[in-house]
Amino acid sequence: MKKTITRRNFLKKSSKFVAAAGLGGCGILLKGCALKKDFDLIIRGGFILDGSGGEAFEADIGISGDYIKEIGQILSVRGKSVIEAKDFVVCPGFIDAHDHTDVGLLVNPKAESSIRQGITTLVSGNCGSSPFPVAEEIYEESKENLKELFQLDLTWRDIKGFFSRLEEKGIALNYSTLVGQGAIRGAAMGFNDRPPSQEELEKMKKMVAENIEHGAVGLSTGLEYAPGSYAKADEIIELCRVAAQYGGVYATHMRDEGDKLIESLDESIEVARKTGVSLQISHYKIAYPRNWHKIDAALAKIEEAKNNGISIFCDRYPYIAGSTGLSFYFPLWAKQGTTDEFLAK
Repeated sequence: MKKTITRRNFLKKSSKFVAAAGLGGCGILLKGCALKKDFDLIIRGGFILDGSGGEAFEADIGISGDYIKEIGQILSVRGKSVIEAKDFVVCPGFIDAHDHTDVGLLVNPKAESSIRQGITTLVSGNCGSSPFPVAEEIYEESKENLKELFQLDLTWRDIKGFFSRLEEKGIALNYSTLVGQGAIRGAAMGFNDRPPSQEELEKMKKMVAENIEHGAVGLSTGLEYAPGSYAKADEIIELCRVAAQYGGVYATHMRDEGDKLIESLDESIEVARKTGVSLQISHYKIAYPRNWHKIDAALAKIEEAKNNGISIFCDRYPYIAGSTGLSFYFPLWAKQGTTDEFLAK
């Protein structure tokens, strides 16, 4: 008999038990009864949510190697390992679409803070900040900071070096990353509030291409953070054209999420319209109660963009708070140059 579960009970039970099942390309099918087969792992009697949007159903799961081989009633089989999942929910691992772990995976490769929530895939490199490329003028400072804060050696300068370091360390989940426009701008022209020269712009475009070719899934901006905030819309458009050519996404921490939210949303949509890049609005919110009335106008703009053929998505968190660094509250002119120069001002 098929057993269903209410949304409330699902949320309660799924917080206790999540089995990460990599579904990509497996073609999961309900097989009925499986007989006389060996599995590396059997998960027995769980409420299964398979990602199809259907109701939960009770069944066993047989796993061999990295693949789910059977979903159904598995009889007369002994797995090398067995998890009794009665009264628990079994579902694919969750994807954290906006993550800032990055170097943290070298500090704690087990990533318990994610794994214990059922998160098995991270998308990092957000808000214009990725651990590559490393700007020459802050390389020594970054090296000292990593050593002092995390007892880590900075052994990379680009995405290939960072990926190699992750592979050497070994991590407990899937890692996907954007390349940060702030990191690229810093590497190409330092922390300077001015338009790029044509040579510097071409250098940045080349870095976008190279990073995507070597594994980045797109470009991110943090337009409230230096040095990315020094870029005007036309500069971002040029970089996003490159990302779009590779099928990459553009994830943006917009230039303003409060008083100038609507103008910032217009800028983001215009970048997507002119380049064809898929737009992801990061941690979509409206800051400060005085701006909350703008929600209807903002959502209407997003719907209009979708109706006009623009690929646009948002991610958000379920609370009315934010998290950022103290330097965020200083004016942009003060943040030009190195940390020592910033402190001297």
